[in-house]
Amino acid sequence: MKKILLFTIIIMLILSTFLNVWADETDKYINVRIRNPRLENEFIKISGRENIQLYIGNPLDSEFIFDSQEKDLIVKIDSYYSNGTYYNEYDDKSTEGPYHIIIEESYNDYEKALENLKKIEEETKIDGFVYYRGNNFYTAFGRYTSENRTKDIAASKFDDYNYNIENHKSNSILVFDTSGEIIFSYENNYDIFFSSGERGSIFFDGVEYHGYAAFYIIEEYKLLSINIVTIEEYLKGVVPSEIPPSWNEEALKAQAVAARTYAVANTHNKSNYGYHVVDNQNSQVYGGIHREYTSTNKAVEDTKNQLIYYNNSLITAFYHSTSGGKTADSGNVWSITLPYLRSKEDAFSNISPHTEWNIDYTKDELIKILTEDFGVEDIYDMEIIEISDDERVIETSIKTDKGEVNLIKEEIRAVLGYSKLKSTWFTINKNNQITIQGDTDNLKSNLAEKNKLSFDGNKVLDTTISYNKKESILSKEEKFQINTSPDNFTLVGRGWGHGIGMSQYGAKQMAEEGFTYDEILEYYYTGVTVK
Repeated sequence: MKKILLFTIIIMLILSTFLNVWADETDKYINVRIRNPRLENEFIKISGRENIQLYIGNPLDSEFIFDSQEKDLIVKIDSYYSNGTYYNEYDDKSTEGPYHIIIEESYNDYEKALENLKKIEEETKIDGFVYYRGNNFYTAFGRYTSENRTKDIAASKFDDYNYNIENHKSNSILVFDTSGEIIFSYENNYDIFFSSGERGSIFFDGVEYHGYAAFYIIEEYKLLSINIVTIEEYLKGVVPSEIPPSWNEEALKAQAVAARTYAVANTHNKSNYGYHVVDNQNSQVYGGIHREYTSTNKAVEDTKNQLIYYNNSLITAFYHSTSGGKTADSGNVWSITLPYLRSKEDAFSNISPHTEWNIDYTKDELIKILTEDFGVEDIYDMEIIEISDDERVIETSIKTDKGEVNLIKEEIRAVLGYSKLKSTWFTINKNNQITIQGDTDNLKSNLAEKNKLSFDGNKVLDTTISYNKKESILSKEEKFQINTSPDNFTLVGRGWGHGIGMSQYGAKQMAEEGFTYDEILEYYYTGVTVK
């Protein structure tokens, strides 16, 4: 999964190189997955400041379905439930299920389907709801936990109608009012969206966002929550989430233009699940309305429609916290070198508290990390194989009982943890290393690479590799033993993030030194223009 994420980034880089985009595209909408889907997301509460309305299509080309007459709705995956408790599969505690009686007659209008629904409810005394599939509306009845039970009810109550027994488990989405009654259901489809007033806002579990809401089921039991929002309104929730609102206004403007460029580029790459970006660091951090500040809103408004181009093509404007003193060439972090994402010296970034750092990994910690993906049970050593001209680690080798695990470029952060390993600019110190004093200088020796220490003058002679043993070391004072394999690895590094494109701390320092936002962007992105 971690390698797939890196591949996705690479593909996006390639595609974005060829985008010719006009400024009016910033008026379009972007679909944001606003929270990571997990088991608990099988339902969500949405709220509005006005009644919530449902539409088919998208905000620029939509068809009104109906007004819920409610300011609060609950959206759920159609599955098994008991008193609000969700079951992905049938459980003997389940009292409500995904089996429904679907009347075959269909309608192209919600109101006509609703009128017929009320008529049949009166005749059968069975509660129902309008169900939307494809381009048609149907009347549906019951929430039964088994096919046999559904057939029995249908035979006794719906003998006068042509009907089908259908299991909608994980294939449809249920919409409830605050009394717990289903008011609508639809086949899994992100083209159904929820609105609260024209260009209003909507709450997802109490958190307010501009724009609209849509939902989509993946992996049978995970409900995606999608916020459909204009680019400019989206940016107002991104900029203060990515950079401190108290920073110099020119740095805020640079961040706004970079974030806008990144967002517009991504609107050309919709996922299979209906969203363009996610709300975390895998795209851009997006906090909704509650994250907005006057200063960052002004930066967005003052740079409205402005984007970054290379040879009249839109760039993908990657940025990061701290370069460590030199930005990275995109080809030394990912697998493609783009002309506008090249390495350059960056003394401006050195004001950052993340310029220098060191972190420790114990042997046991590394084994735990590598067990899931590589089946590792023991680790003997970790070493850097190759370093790029811009100081980034190109390849790292971890020697294990399953053989060597070679991690390439940014993959090492994906495996060892983005939150802990701040960048790929690092060296490795290990507690199986000793320093040998010679006549002229000191030589650091890694005991995992030696069978025994032997000397020819001041030269250490290499012999066979010996792991997980102890070697005797004779100093001037005493004889002691040291493990040939380390059990602690200290990574000493610089910078925070992938190091590509604009350094945010560098932008801060440049702004404080009097550079304008376009000068900042043209410094960090090689050969570009802002327009």
